[in-house]
Amino acid sequence: MYGVVTKYFKDRGYGFIQCISDGEIYFLHKKDLNGEHIETGCHVYFVKFETRRRNNNAAILNVIEAPERI
Repeated sequence: MYGVVTKYFKDRGYGFIQCISDGEIYFLHKKDLNGEHIETGCHVYFVKFETRRRNNNAAILNVIEAPERI
């Protein structure tokens, strides 16, 4: 699935991705980043998975495009 990181709180270790195809919001935890560095605005390829607490969880496989840093 492809999406855009809408919010990422580095100090808290979590954020959210909006999926391009279905518009759903997916929760992302820092433990599921697969070694990637992300920030708000990054375009990513991710996989969806479910836990007992949440249905819409994301694990990052690749950062496709990152916003330019100022």
